[in-house]
Amino acid sequence: MDSMSQFPPPGAQSEIPLAPTVDEAPAAPKKSRTGWLLGGALALVAVVVGVVLVARGGDDSKGRASVQGFSLSAAAESAQSVDKVAYEMTMGMGVAGSIDVNGRIDVGAQLMGMSMEMPGVGSVDVVFDSANTTMYMRSDLMTSGLGVTTEWIKVDASAAPGLEASLGQGMTNPLDASRVLLDPANQVEDLGLEEFRGEQVRHYRVSVPLQAALDANPSMKDQIDAAGADLPDTIDYDVFVNEASQLRRMYFEMDVM
Repeated sequence: MDSMSQFPPPGAQSEIPLAPTVDEAPAAPKKSRTGWLLGGALALVAVVVGVVLVARGGDDSKGRASVQGFSLSAAAESAQSVDKVAYEMTMGMGVAGSIDVNGRIDVGAQLMGMSMEMPGVGSVDVVFDSANTTMYMRSDLMTSGLGVTTEWIKVDASAAPGLEASLGQGMTNPLDASRVLLDPANQVEDLGLEEFRGEQVRHYRVSVPLQAALDANPSMKDQIDAAGADLPDTIDYDVFVNEASQLRRMYFEMDVM
């Protein structure tokens, strides 16, 4: 499994979506179709929660230590105080393809939005309104494969077993996973300056003890436990920091097959 997150340019606003306008629902589908759709929603939440690892916050200037540019520690520290995040992520799944995500989250408002491209499914847009335990979803599959005539599907998470808990997990700030970069047991290698999306960044390779990486990302731990995979003692994160000591890109690879 490999996961990559890329961050928008410094100063870019993280637009947090409002709940979408939901068209009047069509006639109630047959029971079998409802069960399939709800099951698909639950599976989708599980995938999203499992792969979101890191993101870049909007205004993270508050609380940033006064240090020289390209500082890995300052970037990781400032990320802990950010609660509005925009991010891009790709999760590779070998021969099955990859899931591409554009997401944004406002932890304080308990809102999260994601636009995804998924193998065999196509485009999927999801909005989580955790405060009202509500999920909104639209998908190419629903309109073409299931014959749903409304653009958005609204799901009451409190009425679906397990979905409300998954919704709460999904509202976790993706930047929380960057805490792993502050572990004193890490081994850090400076690979020098590179260019990323038109700006200079410093490339660090951070070797993190496996347990520290799992502690920083409980959803990844749950997936790995379920797979029963043998894992290495350390995980190597490739981290890219700009001159303003902001996280710009972070990825790692792990074979769990």
